[in-house]
Amino acid sequence: PHAALWNGQLVQLREGAMRIGVAGDLVAVAVGGRVVLPPSAEVKMVDVWLAAGVHSLEIFAANKTGGKVLAATRARADYSNSTPSLKAFNEKDFDVAAAKDFLELQPEAGPAPAPVVMDMNATVFSRKTEKFGYSIVGNGPRINTWQASEDTAKWAFDLQRTGAYEVWVKLAHSGGGSRFRMEFGDQLVDSTVPNTGSFNTFAWHRVGMVLVDNAGAQTLAIKPLEIVGAGLMDMTELELRPFAGAGMIQRDREWEFFFDPIKLRYTRLQVDEYLGDSVAINHVEVRGPTETFIPTTVDVSKLAENETLEIAGGDVIAASYTDDTSVATGGGSRLLTAQLQATYNDAAVLPIGFEFTRNAAGAVAQARKELLRIDPGDRITFEVTDYDMDQTDERDTVPVEIWANGVKWADLNATETEEYSGIFRVEVDTVAAPEAGKLVIQRGDQVFCRYADEQNTFPGHAVQREAVVFANEPTEGVVRVISTQRTVPPPDSEAQPAPIYLPNDPEVEGPVGVNFFVPLTVEV
Repeated sequence: PHAALWNGQLVQLREGAMRIGVAGDLVAVAVGGRVVLPPSAEVKMVDVWLAAGVHSLEIFAANKTGGKVLAATRARADYSNSTPSLKAFNEKDFDVAAAKDFLELQPEAGPAPAPVVMDMNATVFSRKTEKFGYSIVGNGPRINTWQASEDTAKWAFDLQRTGAYEVWVKLAHSGGGSRFRMEFGDQLVDSTVPNTGSFNTFAWHRVGMVLVDNAGAQTLAIKPLEIVGAGLMDMTELELRPFAGAGMIQRDREWEFFFDPIKLRYTRLQVDEYLGDSVAINHVEVRGPTETFIPTTVDVSKLAENETLEIAGGDVIAASYTDDTSVATGGGSRLLTAQLQATYNDAAVLPIGFEFTRNAAGAVAQARKELLRIDPGDRITFEVTDYDMDQTDERDTVPVEIWANGVKWADLNATETEEYSGIFRVEVDTVAAPEAGKLVIQRGDQVFCRYADEQNTFPGHAVQREAVVFANEPTEGVVRVISTQRTVPPPDSEAQPAPIYLPNDPEVEGPVGVNFFVPLTVEV
């Protein structure tokens, strides 16, 4: 048996999916320090989603015998190709130095939102214990003498930012074990007081998470559930720290899960553990900040009762007409039928340029050409073809994004070339030095045009179509004479002699051999 282990820093310039395939009897893959394909003798491929940046990659493969090939291949997501093929990793996949400039141009994250600090002097107390409150004890002020289950502390404050917050308290307790409930509107969070060593040793403790649905006035309260020892706890500070990421909020009889925006085809709710005989869920909502996706606004079962023909991509619409008297049937009747399939156009983005030539008569002709490389000062025309967006009898527009390397430069509108063409164009002027309304590019930069294709047949959901133009970057010229040979067929053969062009061997210096009967070929 023999094995191979590949590892390195994988470069991902743009966020997207990658399929990794491994050849071997036993294979495994880890990306970013996380095992994405556990050791397996059956599954030999895995799909991963990579954010823009550099990711650690480890691939393991082993064979029982030495005669089999060990190999690793990959395929990057391409929304213009429904059948991506696995190809060998190449040098650019691991060229961190070459990708450094591109990655460093990613927009820097702004400063983190400041936590919301509760004013302890403004605490509203509902007490049974006479001395329960905010007072100076020892080396500073604190809420103390929290000794009865009726002792409650409440804070009223104002929040201008909606979203998720983590609630942290700075507390002290000798032994720990007390339990309390935090109430924030209809959100309830139970927490257990940790042991800090003594009532004079304070430490930060995460209570839980709350979700602010509406900006404005808010109230938060802490009520004891179980008091252990000399009191529930002593507390000096309470903060609401803005939170970004995935989390769960518990309301009275409701759990609410939230996460960063992500492209989804389906969702699955899985209950891993429960008490009792079964789990009962009678209502599920999937919504964003302004729009509810599930349940839908219209009951799907009632769509057939309205005045509109509801169709989806792929449906076939058939229309029939009975011609009662037809010459083709000798005066009899016949049934005429026509069909139309409902579908969407897969949008495409293409960078183009134009050449102007003058003929002998003096007329100027315009020639359209595809564009790949430019110099600062050139104009780029991006052409978006999406017949779905030809929606009016006027020249329509579609929004596009222009990116320079990893940074969005501007949001622009591409205008339809004709009233019913479905082809939209937008122009971008480039310069080497800053100038109003023009894109600054340097050698080696990449300019992207991104268009959100909302309706399509592949991949079947909203997707960003994009095209790229490269800023010219000088390279060292190379010229060589290609070494040639010539096959000579046997005398009794009717075959003709054929030239053979030999590949370049960089380790061989000096003159190369050429065949006198083969045209001299020079490669630049």
